[in-house]
Amino acid sequence: MNKVKITAIRQTVYPDLMAKYENPMSAMISCNDGFRPFSFYIEVIK
Repeated sequence: MNKVKITAIRQTVYPDLMAKYENPMSAMISCNDGFRPFSFYIEVIK
């Protein structure tokens, strides 16, 4: 199995969506944090 290096590049925040939908009864669903998504750079280490 190869080793990988994962670097967080950017976090985006959507305060308008958070104010409108962020609560336990929200209809917005995401497998990640849909209100504060991250972008990652993944490299294989040889």
